[in-house]
Amino acid sequence: MGTEIEQHASDLLEQLYECHEANENEGATVARFLEGKGRETSYGYTLIDFLDRHGLVRAANEMGGAWGDITSAGIREVQQLRARRADPKIRTAALRREMLQWLYEQEDNDRHVTGWDSFVEDQNDHTERQVRHGAEYLFQHELIKAIGAMGETDGWIRPQLTVDGRACVTDFGGEVSEFLNRGAARPVTNHSTTNTTFNFTDNKGDMYVAGNDFHQKINNAGLDPQQILMILELAGGTKQMGPTLGLSDDQARQLTETAADLHAEADGEKPNHGRLRQLVDKIYEGVKQATPSVAQKTLVTLAEQSIQALTG
Repeated sequence: MGTEIEQHASDLLEQLYECHEANENEGATVARFLEGKGRETSYGYTLIDFLDRHGLVRAANEMGGAWGDITSAGIREVQQLRARRADPKIRTAALRREMLQWLYEQEDNDRHVTGWDSFVEDQNDHTERQVRHGAEYLFQHELIKAIGAMGETDGWIRPQLTVDGRACVTDFGGEVSEFLNRGAARPVTNHSTTNTTFNFTDNKGDMYVAGNDFHQKINNAGLDPQQILMILELAGGTKQMGPTLGLSDDQARQLTETAADLHAEADGEKPNHGRLRQLVDKIYEGVKQATPSVAQKTLVTLAEQSIQALTG
């Protein structure tokens, strides 16, 4: 779901899209939206300015209230959003991600959560039945804990993030499938050579098996296995979460291309320390341009840690 402003801006954009299709008044559309959300007129300026900064509307604010014309980019964004919703796999994955991110925000702001009802009330995309299925899934996979009650859906009453649930949000942007299928770093003894081998996966899901040759490759770049793993996690995480950051199409494309280049360099036969730093810096600058969200903060942290590793 991202931040509350991001979600409300997305919902308003859809309303403006429908307004455009019906040739209705944009100002009245914004006013109805704010009334439905129980928000003050001033909040409309915040949402319209947010959409204007992302090139999705052209702000035309007046003293009486905020409004804006949806742009061609805004129209494409809504059409793509609705196409994604039509895919059951994408829709279900998005719901689970949004539920975890919403619960993380509530806990981060010290809000007491008694159930998922307020989440359902703020939803335009998912029914209560779908949210109940999502809560049950997250509960069964131990990403949330909750109070059990006879005849009630598992995970519905007083849900709280578990340690794994919080890690899923902070380290994987709430992508449940990615988190559940993640690899684990673990030492394995190779008895034929008595060398220690490191097996791990990055966020992309690729497996790396490291022995003497790997250590030689890392030494050539002046990095140890944990540092190169961090860089690979940044590359995989950027490729996975980059399209969700609210960047323009060109910015998102450049970011994912840079992530692919970083992945290739870090996994190359002889990683170039300077090239790694250049690519990490480029990702860092790109991610900082995105609107603050859980995914954005996660990538910023990974980039800063990678920069520190390459600098040290």
